[in-house]
Amino acid sequence: MVAQRQPPLVQTLLLDNYDSYTYNLYQMLSQVNGLEPIVYTNDAFQGNWDVAYAAFLEHVAQVQAAHRHADVRVNIVLSPGPGTPTKVEDFGLCAAAILKSPHVPILGVCLGHQGMAHLYGGNVERAPTVMHGRTSRIQQHSNSSNDPFFFGIPPTFEVVRYHSLLATSLPVATLEILASTSEDNLVMAFKHRTFPHYGVQFHPESVCSEFGYQLLQNFRDISTGEACQPCSLHHAPSSALMQSAKHSTVKEPATTSATASPLVDTYHVLVTSVENVAVDTSIVFEKLYGQSSHSYWLDSSNNTRFSFMGDTAGPLAKHVAYDKWTNTVTINSTTTSSLTILEFIRMELASMHVQDDSPHLASLPFDFRGGFVGYFGYEVLGVDHRSDLAVHPPADLAVPDASFVFADRVVVYDALDQH
Repeated sequence: MVAQRQPPLVQTLLLDNYDSYTYNLYQMLSQVNGLEPIVYTNDAFQGNWDVAYAAFLEHVAQVQAAHRHADVRVNIVLSPGPGTPTKVEDFGLCAAAILKSPHVPILGVCLGHQGMAHLYGGNVERAPTVMHGRTSRIQQHSNSSNDPFFFGIPPTFEVVRYHSLLATSLPVATLEILASTSEDNLVMAFKHRTFPHYGVQFHPESVCSEFGYQLLQNFRDISTGEACQPCSLHHAPSSALMQSAKHSTVKEPATTSATASPLVDTYHVLVTSVENVAVDTSIVFEKLYGQSSHSYWLDSSNNTRFSFMGDTAGPLAKHVAYDKWTNTVTINSTTTSSLTILEFIRMELASMHVQDDSPHLASLPFDFRGGFVGYFGYEVLGVDHRSDLAVHPPADLAVPDASFVFADRVVVYDALDQH
């Protein structure tokens, strides 16, 4: 009897550009490859790529030994991240990984995609529209239909984009465009014509990106030389969740009587004003909240009229963090709830009623009265479905998938009227 041939294992080096979604990629690559990726931040090993890659290959040798000298192939994934790939401090090891590893399969995601385009002679420019967790339909180019990178993926599909920069003016002799946005023909995917280097501007790791697992499995198979196969893994957000990603709305809460329930606490809004004050809001924030462990500052770079700031020092204030990996809500770093973040916030808001009876409220030129201030990472779109993720990032690297401060006290600066 002839033993059935086992496909090669794949060990990924995941270069982390300090992005909160690096470990979403980590988890998906773990599932697709069967081995957990090795993660180096882009400034590890003092920025020395040769030392970093040598350390990675030492680990690969250990993996081979642990698996009885199985065939282990390697590839590299460049994570999303903030900043611009033209700055060394933002892209770090990723640049040398691209330039010094021509025959190693490399996949650049978002910032990684932009950096690859830049290093191969393209431009990186401001995108015509800033995309933050918004969906787009992309169209494969006719030349990509036979490319294994898009095996099992239809000609058009939906993806999540999260970027303000864009790769443009790609050198056609070096890079081949594989996909663009359907509506405005912006580059969303390309490959090098000679090397196994690929880039995608969108986020395949997002729960609302279609065929993310298939694409990462295709990259795995490109890395091993195996024939691509249909992928059994997939994101499965409900249709309602998909609709909320496209058409997000905030509904007014139903009017609640202060005496409707003994479980509902009534609070009053107190307004105090200091007139004729010209200040630098950055100095005010630093003086008041620079040392706070959890603070917020709502402002804009577009010369907005109002700035809102505060922290968790108030008697009713609290900090709430949500971890999608464990489906837990942590309150003030200690108390843990088994509710999802949405369930917790709904419960908290249902337990209080704000009485707008202050004579000053009617004259305020803004509607903000305090409450929960923070962010939902776009992966939280699926929190109503309990996570079955098997791999958790190290605690010191994990970033909350959602983080909120309950603001019971707010400092508001009116730049127009200077008070």
